[in-house]
Amino acid sequence: MSHSYRDLTVWRKAMLLAKDVYLLTRAFPREELYGTVSHRKSAGRLFLFRATSLKGQVRLSKREFKQFLGIARASLLELETQLFIAKDLDYLKQGELEDLLARTSELLKMLNGLISSISPN
Repeated sequence: MSHSYRDLTVWRKAMLLAKDVYLLTRAFPREELYGTVSHRKSAGRLFLFRATSLKGQVRLSKREFKQFLGIARASLLELETQLFIAKDLDYLKQGELEDLLARTSELLKMLNGLISSISPN
């Protein structure tokens, strides 16, 4: 049985979220190309890198892996902030924001669960 990071639900969901953020930002105004869109994509890439690079867990101690997951969590929260900004600028519809926030909330719970599972009792 394979124990790949690609088998983790959190990885698959993070991949879908990152893809959808990229697709949504395509519709943003052209003047945002190097402004908030760039930052949002950067936040999305950072989260994706942190959350999806779980393959590194094999080489990390439990303490290092927990720290790694904490950074992924912080990156996810940064992405959420960027989504609120996009909504405030009317680049996202309320329904789009709510969908993305529900997905980031689910990922946050999953990351918290992973952190709890490797924390000492």
